[in-house]
Amino acid sequence: MGARRVADLLGPGLVVLAWIGAPGCGSGGRVDTGSSGVTSGGETGTGGGSSGGGASSSTTGATGADASESGDAGSSGDTSGVAVGPPYVELTLLASQSDPALGAGQGVELRDGRIYAYGDRQGTGVIREYEVIAGDPPALEFSGLEVVLRRDGVDLIPHPTGLTWGPEGTFLGNTVAGVGTIFVIDWPQMLADGDLDVAVLAEVSDDVLSGGTRPERVRVGEVWRLASAGYLDADAGNTLRLFDAAALVGAGSTAEPGVLVATAPIGPWVQNLAYFESLDLLVAAQNLSYGSGWRISVAPLDAEGALGEVQVIEAGLPGGELEGIHPLGDGVHAVLITSGKVDNLWIAALEPLAP
Repeated sequence: MGARRVADLLGPGLVVLAWIGAPGCGSGGRVDTGSSGVTSGGETGTGGGSSGGGASSSTTGATGADASESGDAGSSGDTSGVAVGPPYVELTLLASQSDPALGAGQGVELRDGRIYAYGDRQGTGVIREYEVIAGDPPALEFSGLEVVLRRDGVDLIPHPTGLTWGPEGTFLGNTVAGVGTIFVIDWPQMLADGDLDVAVLAEVSDDVLSGGTRPERVRVGEVWRLASAGYLDADAGNTLRLFDAAALVGAGSTAEPGVLVATAPIGPWVQNLAYFESLDLLVAAQNLSYGSGWRISVAPLDAEGALGEVQVIEAGLPGGELEGIHPLGDGVHAVLITSGKVDNLWIAALEPLAP
């Protein structure tokens, strides 16, 4: 498909709401989002695809809903009584690519100028490295480097959910049946070995709240925190949690004293979090319902870790199951990932709007 300006599709595509279904949302008006054109999906426990191969270009819409982390099915949540805030960004989908070797894609990260996409390939977690190819729009090219998330031949991280890094270390999440674990990884060792045989430095149970884990490093005021959230429906009261990363590295559980420093309400079905540092905005990749749909929520964090007014983008987006989003690193573009076998990697322009 060609470039699509979301604001031109199916009526207003840049919709300003609160985190949909989040407890504690203030009252206010609501902008009708229109139809999202999603397909249904749900938990299968394993991802599709086969090993080997590289990403190929495609112009068809994203499809598929191969994996989810929650043990509960439900609706997309209550959308009444939500607070209206300003739109922060304009999203334009530019191009899609297919890399079936990812299995069910789960997320994407930028490090050292390369993109690392990770997925659940039939019950085996994988991370694949891509070069960013300059162009209009940019494209991703598989570098040939793949990490299989096994230790001593046994699947250790079969369903990776969240990859981030900072001075405290590299953090890789795993969520199975709603139970989350954050692994602290020796990144160079893992890339050199292509597995986790000797690269795991620590394992931390993310059990302070429910719904699994999806770690992302974010700036909160003058300090950096490790954020996470659950894959839960609106009735479960999903929560953004902010951890002291240094304390977490030395802990066995996020429930230990000193690890959790703040919480805030967040909407349902959060698949992944991404901090856009150049915009100072937290972006959540969400589903509209269990295992299905695209919703992108954008909000600032205040100095205490609370979410500001939220922009929600959901109208006119492709079908399938959105899993993640991350800046491409050039200040203009973002990479999005889905769980489908085709059109599972998307390039978009994410441009700031004047206040």
